[in-house]
This record gives sequence, structure tokens and C-alpha cells, in this order.
Amino acid sequence: GMGSKEVMLKIAVRHQRPEGAGLFLREVAGIGLATPAGLTVFNAGRPKPSPIVRLFSFLIKADQLSIVVDGEPQVETIATTKTPKPVRPEAPEYSSDSGNVTAPLIKLAYARSGDKGNRANIGIIARKSEYLPYIWQTLDEVAVKEHFAHFEPSRVERFFMPGINAVNFVLHDGLGGGGIASLRADAQGKAYGQILLHADVRVPTKIAQLLK
Repeated sequence: GMGSKEVMLKIAVRHQRPEGAGLFLREVAGIGLATPAGLTVFNAGRPKPSPIVRLFSFLIKADQLSIVVDGEPQVETIATTKTPKPVRPEAPEYSSDSGNVTAPLIKLAYARSGDKGNRANIGIIARKSEYLPYIWQTLDEVAVKEHFAHFEPSRVERFFMPGINAVNFVLHDGLGGGGIASLRADAQGKAYGQILLHADVRVPTKIAQLLK
């Protein structure tokens, strides 16, 4: 519906037994021979069932760990070391001069994204420090969650990183399981940064003119 000349379709299935997945894969392999002209199938040969492994993260008290370095136990060091409580930096200040003029985020920032289990991590780095307040103003947790609504993240967290003029977003439960547990084409969220760069940001007219 957007004038695309090519469409990519990924077909995947989960089953409790490898034989069940194998049956499906044998049937779907015939797509390359019995579909309309112009279709290209790429599966690197006949696909095979593979196991699904999920990441399970948890916390454990330091005094319950037993770490040995060069043959020497480090239990006492672990038990007495205290991690300082992190302090979030203040949000960037912005003026109310952004108006209704918008510019694509890709004109204002770079992006880098990846995964941690079933969480997608998106870093947005402003091309210039003066762009950062407008990025922060427009791209809040609600806006980013709506932008990725088709991936159904349960919630979005936003963090300000003043040292590199950046904003970091964490999309919880936004990878369909993540890693090899996910059936998605981009199971590690590597393209999520590019997806977010399509968002529009409200900027002052003078900045929009410079970006042209």
C-alpha cells in the first residue's frame, strides 16, 4: 500500500516436537515451485527445525556467590563492596519555540539499536547538542511506544545521556522472545534504530530551514 516494489515475507512456526516443525517446513518448501511468477524464495536449502532457547535473567545476593581469582576466594570482597546508587541526570531544558514545524529524526540524530534478551535497546545520538532538547521533548515514552505499536512492547523506558548528547530507549517485551526464541526476521532489534529515525520531531522554523 506504500508503493513498494518488493515485499519480504518470513514464515516460521513453533512446535513442542521437532517432527511437528519439520512437517510444516517440508510443506512450505513447495512455495518456490507452486506460486505466481516473480517470487524468489531464499532459505539456504531446505530449512530444518532448530531448538528455541530463551534468556532468563535474575538477581542474586552478593554474599551467595563464590568467586575465585587465581585460586583465591573473593567472597569477603564481594560481601563488603557496595555499589553506589545511580543518579539519573536531569532532563535537558528546552524552550517553547518548537512550534508545529517538524523534521525527520534522521536529520537530527544518529541511531544504534540492539537487544538484551526480550528487550530492544535504541540509542539516539543528536548530530548537534542544540537538537537534543527538541528530540527529548517530542520522543517521550508514549510516542515511542506508539511508533513501535506493531511490535507490541509492554512498556518503554527513556534515559537521558548528557555525556554524548543522547537518549536511550528500552522497549520491554518488544522482540517476540528475542534471540533464537523469536520468529521475527529481526529478532535482535538491529533495525529498530532505523525504524525510529523515521519519526518526526517538532523543531523551530529556523532549525527546519537549516536542515533543508
